[in-house]
Order: sequence, then C-alpha cells, then structure tokens
Amino acid sequence: MRRLRRKDLPPNPKSLDDLEEISERFQKTTGEAPEQFPLFDSKYDSEEDDGRVILFGTKQNLEILDRSQIWFLVGTFKVCPTIFTQVFTIDGKIERPGRDDTDKEVIAVPLVYALLSSMVQVQ
Repeated sequence: MRRLRRKDLPPNPKSLDDLEEISERFQKTTGEAPEQFPLFDSKYDSEEDDGRVILFGTKQNLEILDRSQIWFLVGTFKVCPTIFTQVFTIDGKIERPGRDDTDKEVIAVPLVYALLSSMVQVQ
C-alpha cells in the first residue's frame, strides 16, 4: 500500500543541492519549551565539498548523553532518505521505573541523529 504524503509538507529534495536549508518550521521541537533541533550542518562549516553531515538533537538530549555511562553507535543504510547514504545515531543508556516501585528498567534511547551524504571518516 502506498503511503500518502501530507499536503502541508514541502516536496522531498531530489539532490543535496535542493536541500538549501532546513525550513524554520522543522528547526524546533514541539512541547512547552521548544528546543533547537538541528545541531550542526556541515554545509555552513566547511569550504571543502566532503559531502554533507547534518546532526539533529537537543541540548537536553546532549545532557542525557553526557550522563550516560555507555553509548551505542548505530548506523543504517536501509531507512535513509534517498539523497543521503547513511543514518547514524548515538544512543544513550537511561534508567526508567520498571513495572513496580522497586524495579528499574535500563533502555537505550537515540539521542543524536546524523544524516551522512557519503562515507565520512572520523579523525
């Protein structure tokens, strides 16, 4: 079955050149205290054309990641938007209340998302 695209969304970019900047509408989280969601866009950081990296997350997510003793790095190619090569996430370990008051559940939560247009080498 084909998924219908909401009419109030802009068209999907067909290339990185089409993705000039992220619309203001998609730069803030929703809720009582909206936070900036894009953290970094290499388009504005580099003179060289090494591909494009866009990081998403919030200040609160970075604070949670800072307190997390274990990070999980997850990369996938299958669910990536067509103009990018990889979606990469940094997940942090958090504890939350379990089923009863004495129980705690430990889960991994994605806190930072990266869209990578090419295989980026970390130095």
